[in-house]
Amino acid sequence: MRRWVLSVLVLLLFTLTAMSRMIAPPTIPARVAVVDRVVVGKVIKLSDKLVPSEMFKDDKRSMQLATVQVSEAILGSKTNEIQVGYFPPTAPQPGLPIRRVTVIELNVGDEALFYLTAHPSKKGVYLISNYYDISKKTGHRNFSLEVEEAKKAAKLLTNPRAALEGKDPAAQELAAMMLLTRYRTDRPGSKTEPISADESKRLLTALAQADWSSSRDRQLNPIAVFARLGLTDKDGWTPPINFDDFGREAKRWLQANADKYRVQRFVWPGSDAVSPEPE
Repeated sequence: MRRWVLSVLVLLLFTLTAMSRMIAPPTIPARVAVVDRVVVGKVIKLSDKLVPSEMFKDDKRSMQLATVQVSEAILGSKTNEIQVGYFPPTAPQPGLPIRRVTVIELNVGDEALFYLTAHPSKKGVYLISNYYDISKKTGHRNFSLEVEEAKKAAKLLTNPRAALEGKDPAAQELAAMMLLTRYRTDRPGSKTEPISADESKRLLTALAQADWSSSRDRQLNPIAVFARLGLTDKDGWTPPINFDDFGREAKRWLQANADKYRVQRFVWPGSDAVSPEPE
């Protein structure tokens, strides 16, 4: 139990803590890795009234629906328009600080880059889940650069074979970490299924060969990605008592088990997310 708790704490250290620091959003590859669609588009209509959220059973909240005219589909199937749901700003509550940075607000005419997650029960509706999942073009000097970076990340995610078999260590590392992060991201109602033995070996081998000394990305770094695997004693994984030894022991486990362990991926109901697998 102690070892399992340690692994969970490692994952929390690199994910939940990072999410709570609203001034430092995840990197673009980290955002692309966990969403269902990435599009560039323009808001052409807002729903006259708020609609029931229905994110989960007995969800009493309401959300705004925006119709977005898609000019470029970066991740996910191509479409001319898409329905985007979000929770509009609410009046501040007495005694609570106002965090404008977390507010999601759209207006007709807004052009933006959207990182979207499929609604769990409303088919054809996608959600802006976090404040950093929308980048408006207006006032964004690096908008075009962000779009290009999102395209590169999406290409690695949907066509990873070239990167995983290529000679660029950085591309190989990023592709492996994006795929493993995607496969090991759970959502309500998910089930698990094994990926192919060949793909599992490739991804774990690439992770073992990654730069474990780097901490430039709190989500897409080897320690955080390794912790997502959810290994236990049954898998032959024993977390070290000293966290300073975690990286070394994790690499050792990967090198010894890459050809034996099978990565289990989460499958999300109602999602049309790509399911990349190197051939």
